[in-house]
Amino acid sequence: MTHNPKVPTSASLLTLAETMLLEQADRTRWFGDVLLSEPGWTILLELYIGHERGSVATIETASFASRASIETARRWIKVLVGLGLVRIDHGPKFVEPTTVSLSPIGLSAMRAHLTAQVR
Repeated sequence: MTHNPKVPTSASLLTLAETMLLEQADRTRWFGDVLLSEPGWTILLELYIGHERGSVATIETASFASRASIETARRWIKVLVGLGLVRIDHGPKFVEPTTVSLSPIGLSAMRAHLTAQVR
């Protein structure tokens, strides 16, 4: 079976997402968090990368990855949940840490966006 070069592989989309996250961190290093902070987008990238790697994210790890306060990360996660891009999976008895992940819609949107960037 031959690979269609116009259809990116999961591995190439993962690499692109990782590169985007690194570029964002590099911009932050030079220009600071205040000027170019994108916590919502960073959370989406981090959740996509985690999904592709098979890892689980909590609200705390999403906060750390976005370089935002836990309160800011919670607000952004709430917005992303409201948009249907992210889902929250509560642990037993709704005790923290609660896991967060891309919803099927969010995963599809991230793949579509990354695929469009490759083409």
